[in-house]
Amino acid sequence: MRERSVSLLDQAFSRMIDEAKIRHDNFKHHADWKYISLGEDCFVRSLATRWGFKKSAALGAKSGPFDLAVHPPAALLSILQNDFDGYMDPSNLKYIGNMKYCMNTRYRSVFNHEVGPEYAENDFEKLRNVITPRVERFRADFEDDGKVCYIVRIHKADDEKWHKTAELLQFIRDKSAARNLALICVSTREHGAQHICAPKVIGESGIHVVEHAYPHEKYVWHVNNRSDAGLSFEREVVRQLRAVMDRIAA
Repeated sequence: MRERSVSLLDQAFSRMIDEAKIRHDNFKHHADWKYISLGEDCFVRSLATRWGFKKSAALGAKSGPFDLAVHPPAALLSILQNDFDGYMDPSNLKYIGNMKYCMNTRYRSVFNHEVGPEYAENDFEKLRNVITPRVERFRADFEDDGKVCYIVRIHKADDEKWHKTAELLQFIRDKSAARNLALICVSTREHGAQHICAPKVIGESGIHVVEHAYPHEKYVWHVNNRSDAGLSFEREVVRQLRAVMDRIAA
């Protein structure tokens, strides 16, 4: 039992050291880029932070509106085209009692990290106090004229999702003030599923696609992400993401 415990500790520390090296290397090479998550959930925000592309909260990074929420590509496009009109309007907000979070019924956006009925009290005052500053940060980032990378994750994409994602990233390309702009779509699919039509829809529009399948049928990224299979999956996505950024930065 003692030998088994020592072996498990050695494996854990070796894994931590390997991850720290990758994170440090990514941060060193791309620290001059600002990484902005577009959703559709918190996958890319978590991935980019954990593996050294994006600064963590401990290093002073503040969340944007799409970091910790669920926004389908069609909702993201509509929100940006409308400059967040009605996004925090109480008439568009609804508290989902069985899930204990709020949603915007106009855009079908879900604020699943702000949990509890207190977020809906006083015309959703607490929710608006959290989300509104995030919206203002996104607007400020949109005016950033430096090096900016926008990343969106879509899962189990169909033709409609691909087209809406292409429209979304093309809208950002046209409107962003960034002199150096990277647009990346991270597409994840179920274990065993085949590629759909990413090259046809997105490949010739200046949008880069990183695509990878889940490692097994029951994989859930935010539940199994620290398992061996989950780490292998993340590291492959990160390897592809790093390759894209290296090409863009060259």
